[in-house]
Amino acid sequence: MDFFLDLARFVVFLYILLLLARFVMSLTMTVSRDWRPKGASLVVAEGVFTLTDPPLKVARKIIPPLSMGQVRIDLAFTFVLFLAFVIYNALGWV
Repeated sequence: MDFFLDLARFVVFLYILLLLARFVMSLTMTVSRDWRPKGASLVVAEGVFTLTDPPLKVARKIIPPLSMGQVRIDLAFTFVLFLAFVIYNALGWV
């Protein structure tokens, strides 16, 4: 039983790393508009975005972006990352 809990916790940890990688890539693409992944980084970026998109799309349906004038702040990423940390810690307490 401990093996399965540790395995689940490890999978959630890997997903947290994927979310952080997505954050870095999104920030890089926002700051440097000319940057586009090529070669191996394209494969990594495609994998990261493919694995993190489904939960973020669901979260965006539940939590709409916060409108502040002309700026819209997407809280879905923060919600999914927070939820992943909660699940990770909950699996550690069991």
